Amino acid sequence: MRLALFDLDHTLIPFDSGLAWTRHLVREGALDAQAEARYLGFCHQYVAGTLDIHAMVRANLLPLAAFEPAQVRAWRASFEMEIAAQLPEAMRALVNEHRAQGDLCAIVTATERGVAEPFARAFGIAHLVT
Repeated sequence: MRLALFDLDHTLIPFDSGLAWTRHLVREGALDAQAEARYLGFCHQYVAGTLDIHAMVRANLLPLAAFEPAQVRAWRASFEMEIAAQLPEAMRALVNEHRAQGDLCAIVTATERGVAEPFARAFGIAHLVT
């Protein structure tokens, strides 16, 4: 069996999954309007090699702790429906081609699991390393 590993952001999808999730949460009213700017600030730190991952997690995930888990799951479900329409057909075809050849397909990403899982499900990829 062959292994097909897929990166997520700007590879399997032509955008940043974390930014898409942040924008979704802003539209849902879960995060304030400045959340996108904060997220992009962390992205710039990542590129510069100065990212404090713990500060990023606190800023991006801790606000969700104020909500019931069922509410966060509902937001993830609506996010999954939203992003399914944005998946490039060429990438869907590539994943399907590998699957048809019997390859074990997996997404390997630095993206947080809760954000990456909806993408994995939308592509039909059961294996996810985050």
